[in-house]
Amino acid sequence: IVECPTQSKFVIEDPIKQNIVEVDIVPNKIIEIPKKINIEKQAVRLIVIRRKKIKKHKRKKFLKKMRAIIEKQEVRKKQLKKKIFEAELKVMTLKAVKFSAKKYVEQRIELLKRTRLPNKYRGEYLPEEMILKFIKEKERQKRYKQRLHNYRLKLE
Repeated sequence: IVECPTQSKFVIEDPIKQNIVEVDIVPNKIIEIPKKINIEKQAVRLIVIRRKKIKKHKRKKFLKKMRAIIEKQEVRKKQLKKKIFEAELKVMTLKAVKFSAKKYVEQRIELLKRTRLPNKYRGEYLPEEMILKFIKEKERQKRYKQRLHNYRLKLE
């Protein structure tokens, strides 16, 4: 069965005419650069913050992965410190056992009795012999002045 249209008359009409408006894509106006308009910047440090977060995450991941090894290293460090401390303590106890109070006091008294020579004499670096010579001369003059000062005539 073939179906055919029932209308016998076909009307052919002209197509509808459309009004086409011509628009200039590039206008003749001169566009100037805006003068110092403060453009608000959003998310200035977003990348920096993101990097920080990534680093923090990686650090946590690394520490979680290496926890056992890190703990072993810390234990070794503590043991080493403990051994060093014990060795120092042992040396100190040996010194304490050898220490003689009488000997120590004698050494201190001897040290105090010893005359110390300065490195300089009147602002100049000189050999010890010369400094000693100058000091003795000064003492001699001092004694001489004292003798003159203390000397009194006795009137009888």
